[in-house]
Amino acid sequence: MPAFRLAVAPAVLAWATVGLFAVMAFLRLFRPDWVWRLHVYRMRTEGLTQLERTDAWERRNALHGILLLLSAVVTAGAAVALSHR
Repeated sequence: MPAFRLAVAPAVLAWATVGLFAVMAFLRLFRPDWVWRLHVYRMRTEGLTQLERTDAWERRNALHGILLLLSAVVTAGAAVALSHR
């Protein structure tokens, strides 16, 4: 059974990471209207100034970029692990 788990774990990790990458890429590229409205509502209810809102939006964009890059690296690593079995 442990051999089966070792064989399946990289594939599950790869597909989960690909799924995360796809969802985040969709939200970054197409940015559905409800995502924007939710963000604006949250920023307004927190009483932030326009500068603070812009800073928060830029931090969010940076975080998304880092997560996209990280998921791409993990996917590539899992693909290499699967190909060298």
